[in-house]
Amino acid sequence: MCFAKCGYSYGRPNRSDLRRRGYATHYVSARCRYTGPAENNDAMLVRGAAVPGCI
Repeated sequence: MCFAKCGYSYGRPNRSDLRRRGYATHYVSARCRYTGPAENNDAMLVRGAAVPGCI
């Protein structure tokens, strides 16, 4: 789900028999609250200050 303008970057098609790895980074406000199971909350603070009770 994308709440802001999304831009996707595409490279060349994978023509080999090997899998291609992908990596995605999602940035959100430190004031967001995680509502799922605690064991799935693997957010990492990249910049700024942590907010108690939030991601």
